[in-house]
Amino acid sequence: METKQKLSKEPKTSKRCTLGWNWGFYDLDDSKFTFRVNNQECFHIPYQHISIATANGKNEVTVEINKDEKTATRSDILTECRFFVPNPDLDEEEKAEKDGVKETDEIDIEEIGKTPAQIVTNRIIKKAGIGEFSGDIITSIPECPMLIPRGKYSLEIYETFVKFHGRTHDYKILFKDINRSFLLPKPDSYHLIYIIALNNPIRQGQTTHNYLAMQIQKDSEVAIQVNLSQEEINKRYQGVEQEMKGNLYDIIAKIFKMILGISIIVPSGFSSAEDKEGVKCNVKANEGYLYPLKKSLLWIHKPVSYIRHSDIQHCEFARVSEFASHSSRSFDCTIVTHNGDTITFSGIDTQEYKPISAYFASKKLKVKKIDDGEEENQELAGELEEDSNDEDDEDFVVGDEKEESLPSDDDLVDESD
Repeated sequence: METKQKLSKEPKTSKRCTLGWNWGFYDLDDSKFTFRVNNQECFHIPYQHISIATANGKNEVTVEINKDEKTATRSDILTECRFFVPNPDLDEEEKAEKDGVKETDEIDIEEIGKTPAQIVTNRIIKKAGIGEFSGDIITSIPECPMLIPRGKYSLEIYETFVKFHGRTHDYKILFKDINRSFLLPKPDSYHLIYIIALNNPIRQGQTTHNYLAMQIQKDSEVAIQVNLSQEEINKRYQGVEQEMKGNLYDIIAKIFKMILGISIIVPSGFSSAEDKEGVKCNVKANEGYLYPLKKSLLWIHKPVSYIRHSDIQHCEFARVSEFASHSSRSFDCTIVTHNGDTITFSGIDTQEYKPISAYFASKKLKVKKIDDGEEENQELAGELEEDSNDEDDEDFVVGDEKEESLPSDDDLVDESD
């Protein structure tokens, strides 16, 4: 009664379906997605809680839910819902009569030729104001080859997030969820790998990705238009131009550094026996490349592994004595962290032993040779200062054409920091 008097209106009674059925119909009103069963609301999802909707295959729609920072400490939170959308050739009218619900959505001309999942996904995206329907695009970059997740994706930059638009999947990534990025030259000398590290992983089916990886040809060029006035650019994004032309990797670096405010780390202070920034090796059965950086180690393949020097307890070399007698052409290096985790880089060419040993020595990391139990006398010179932002790693200088300072890699991997 008190609520009624305050609102000066009669509160509406809304029945909830508790039958336990998992089939029904959906409604899209101005504020929420509603799933109805037997003409009663089963549950609803407010649009502001929807991060992205994607079509998986012909009939499956995945709706990802924003992670609320206030509830991040809870053990159980809803992260996504999946819906099966039947083929349109089923007798929907008969089903609607049986369920007591009349289907309100009509196929428009833009939906002709699309799968049921694509139709529902596009309707949710449009209603929820996700992607191209949400705000103004600052700029867009045409199809970029991605290694993680694999495929070609177009980038659309908005004021607070970047959208990766692919053929079958879309990803919306908030700027605040990006903590750092890396620009690495691939040893083939033709490609660069641009890696984006995420605080919250993206999902593709049952797979989560804590890192995104683009593979960019060094000579690939692009021209983009920035949809901002010169006055706004001067005020908010110094160094950005209304029309930008040049190498694709340089344009992407400028956009991410100046608009997103993301630091870009490049290799420095290490050169392999072949004068490369990375060393070829394996982690378990996966081939990849190890990049010794100024304050960390980065290995790219499945999955990407990132290890700060401050997290390393000691490093172990194995099978070193074998190549002294020419019985082996490779050795292994195991990194042991303070919390007891280990990662072994195996199959490293013997000629890389000196550069890697010199690198560890220059960083004052403790090294052990486990072939004969001998421990090299390299003590940690005090506690290495924790650098969560990796600011001490070599930062990418926008417009710098020294390609030697940028590593590049073929296959990329993903794993959280």
